[in-house]
Amino acid sequence: MDQSKKVEISGGATIWARKTIDSEIFYDKPDKWFKIWFFLVNRVNHKPYRKWKRGECHVTYKEIMVKTKATKSQVDHCIRYLKRDQMLATRKATRGMHLTIDKYCTYQDFDNYKSDTKSEIKAKQKRHRSDTINKNDKNEKNTSAKAEGNFSLEEEINKFRDKKSQKHVRIVGWFFAETKPNIPTLSVFKKEASRWMKDASILADYDDKQILRTYQYVKEKFPDDWNLSTIRKYITKTK
Repeated sequence: MDQSKKVEISGGATIWARKTIDSEIFYDKPDKWFKIWFFLVNRVNHKPYRKWKRGECHVTYKEIMVKTKATKSQVDHCIRYLKRDQMLATRKATRGMHLTIDKYCTYQDFDNYKSDTKSEIKAKQKRHRSDTINKNDKNEKNTSAKAEGNFSLEEEINKFRDKKSQKHVRIVGWFFAETKPNIPTLSVFKKEASRWMKDASILADYDDKQILRTYQYVKEKFPDDWNLSTIRKYITKTK
């Protein structure tokens, strides 16, 4: 077969970032949910058409069910999750719904993806500046070492809990205060905190009392095995 021969594939194409395989809906949710998500991303318009903008479409539950072989319950739960995770938005329309994929234009633009060539150029530029960088690194390491040496887990947790203008940060602080994790250094603390920020940002939409009630609920139900993902799962059951 002549591999150089150009083949024209009808129907166009959709771009999928490689990091998709690390996404929560891909590895941590029911398989059918990703099939629904895949269908919806491909279903919306790739360019403006009539009253629909790029990344929008009119769709019905029945159409999604037929195309994905999912039940109405599976579609409903998946749509709720996608909306809560700010991956899409919907509004009621005649005989269906108006659906918008969040950040569709961002992910469907090749210019927004880092290429190997760009990475190589950046690597060369870094090597050319190595002397200056190494010098700065030494200063930063000395500063970081001092910070690590003065690390207090209790103080860092309290800082998070006092963030009045950043509810998601407070939620992570509550979580650490409840679980009392074994975190030895500031760098590890920052890494662990970053790990839970996405869940905390979603929980930030809920009332403080409901979040704390859910903390108590999951602590009793799963005393040795719970985290902010568990809180997200049970938050609607503790109203």
